[in-house]
This record gives sequence, C-alpha cells and structure tokens, in this order.
Amino acid sequence: MISCEDDVTPVYDIYNEWQWVKTTFDTRGRPITPLDVDSTHYYTFTREGKLIIKNNSRMIITELDVVFETNDNFRIFRIQDSEIVFGYGINSDTLGIWQANSIWPQTNIYKIAK
Repeated sequence: MISCEDDVTPVYDIYNEWQWVKTTFDTRGRPITPLDVDSTHYYTFTREGKLIIKNNSRMIITELDVVFETNDNFRIFRIQDSEIVFGYGINSDTLGIWQANSIWPQTNIYKIAK
C-alpha cells in the first residue's frame, strides 16, 4: 500500500509529554538545537487544559492554563487570560508549535518524550 506522508494519521495527539529538538526560523538563519544551547525542555499537555513546562532534568518550571480550539482545520491553543495564541500540527511523533501572531516567525519542533 502506498500513501502520501500528509495522509498519515498521527500516532500521537497533543496530550503527551514532548521534548524540544529544534527551533527553525523560516528564512532567517539556521535552526537552533539542544546541542547549540546545551539544554532542552519538555512540554506536557493535559486533557484538563494544562501546559506543564519542565527543564532539562524534567523538573517543573511552570504550569499554564490553556484552551484548545480547532477552526477550519487549523489547530490552536491559547494561554488562558492572555492574547498569546499558538498554532500546532502533529505528524506521527513530531509536534510543531508556532506563535500565530508573532512578527518573528519561528517553529519549535518537539518529539514525543521517551
């Protein structure tokens, strides 16, 4: 059976622990990876509407209340009680997150945490 990569159903949903692996900047400069900054971080999204951010040692740095929405097949989450909105997409075990209204386009790439 042959299938286009875009047609593959994601193996994971947003409600998992994700490890940061790279930040890309569209046409401005080279990507940044954990090797470049000698660190990483983790995002854990819960079904109860929490974003838990952890440091390199997986110690909790902060917890934020988030709201998930889908508009015209565009998936977003926003930090509750703020104007900060993020778009996201999942392809298999990879999560891409970008700030929807940023003037500095960048995409943060995460892999499912092991």
